[in-house]
Amino acid sequence: MNFKNGDKVSILNESGVFLFIREQNNRGLIVDEHGFEREIDSRFLVKFNPIPVSQTYIKQEDEILIKKNEKLYKSIPEIDLHIEVLLEKSSHLSSHDKFLFQIESFKKFTNQMLQKRQVKFLVIHGAGEGKLKSEIRFLLNSKKGFRIHDENISEGKVGASLIEIFITEAKGF
Repeated sequence: MNFKNGDKVSILNESGVFLFIREQNNRGLIVDEHGFEREIDSRFLVKFNPIPVSQTYIKQEDEILIKKNEKLYKSIPEIDLHIEVLLEKSSHLSSHDKFLFQIESFKKFTNQMLQKRQVKFLVIHGAGEGKLKSEIRFLLNSKKGFRIHDENISEGKVGASLIEIFITEAKGF
């Protein structure tokens, strides 16, 4: 195939878009997105032709699953432990005092879930350094009747945990 200098090309069975430089002896010289040159047999080069996608279609089975998950999450109680959610004004507190307040709020909420015999609840702790998440995990692992799972509720970040309570075994804080 005849390529011109500057054409965007792809390589068969590989991902990526390359810039065509020149052809010599049925071999094409291309440059990748990092500026590295590469020589490849011209038979494996094709002109890059993106396919425009105007809409994304969701299969009916996937639609049912999405609705089911939305319904599930709406039915599970949650507590957001971000300090700005728990307290209107927290500037007068030290970092340690804020942390202790978050832990106490978690314990109170967990006790409420036990009283209501709720078997699952969601704790939003944020995806920061992980100190709060670690402490919650430590507290729950030191008691019988609780299981904690990472829960991905925001774009690729694990800023929440799903807590399972085994009512017959669990004791309050």
